[in-house]
Amino acid sequence: MANNFEVVPVLRKLLGSEHFFDKVFTGCIEKSPMDFLVGSIQQFAVAYPEDLSDDLLCSVIIHDFMSGLAMNVLNPPSVAGWPAYYQAPKYHQLWINPSSLSIRDGLVDDMNSSKGLRCNGPIIHIDVINFTSRFESPADINALIDESTALLFAVKISDRVKGKLKGILLSGEQSEHYWTDAWRNTRTPQMKK
Repeated sequence: MANNFEVVPVLRKLLGSEHFFDKVFTGCIEKSPMDFLVGSIQQFAVAYPEDLSDDLLCSVIIHDFMSGLAMNVLNPPSVAGWPAYYQAPKYHQLWINPSSLSIRDGLVDDMNSSKGLRCNGPIIHIDVINFTSRFESPADINALIDESTALLFAVKISDRVKGKLKGILLSGEQSEHYWTDAWRNTRTPQMKK
């Protein structure tokens, strides 16, 4: 009322509030199956087949996976939509259960494996080399871990977890040059600068 019923000053005050940026609210919402799958495909720049019929097959398989995760896209269970958007007190937490969690993990594992995610013929997979090359300093193991965790996680991870990731990338070796050399030897000729 003090702003003559203008909405912009109210939104500015609300969105500028310290509570809006409180750490307890960071990364606290479970992604819907659509956000999870399509977001993963976009974030990792997963290449779909160029052939239109193969592309369609992959889209149908992704749709089927979302249906298995309780989100049959374009066919909500009621006019209110999916319960995770309105069912108190759980809301977004309804997207996660033992079954859906194993399906989500399996999808990302499949896309990240050398076999890829089979789409009744065509295959889609995460090109780890291409994804890693997008970072500013992929040959520097510490910079790579910092950049990739900042991109992939909503909250900062501890130094202990970063140390475990570093150990995985070093494959038991002690020298950080092991990663630098491995990265340089893995890159394809067209990616070299």
